[in-house]
Amino acid sequence: MSPPLTCPYSQEYISRRFWLGAYGKDGDTMASYNVMFLCSDCGRFHATKLSVTVIDGPGRRKQIEEVYSPSATPPEVTGLLRTHVRCPVTRNSIKLDRKELYLVPTD
Repeated sequence: MSPPLTCPYSQEYISRRFWLGAYGKDGDTMASYNVMFLCSDCGRFHATKLSVTVIDGPGRRKQIEEVYSPSATPPEVTGLLRTHVRCPVTRNSIKLDRKELYLVPTD
């Protein structure tokens, strides 16, 4: 049987998740980012189901191409570029370009 939680489950989970994602191996700070795209149809930002962790990443929203070179882009993001996404406003299918993908800090 596991030991009792010292605080409600949700707070315990959030604090553990933050602690695990806060620092890298050599003390470098790591941050979690949501991958979003700027829709060419409606002009709004839309979320994807992807998130990435970046060591010493930007403090605000940045284009993917400002953070990663084409050869260093995570495979999940590269896979997203190979598929079509749907705009939730217009319901149109869109093929994304690197310039339309952004990293947005989760906190």
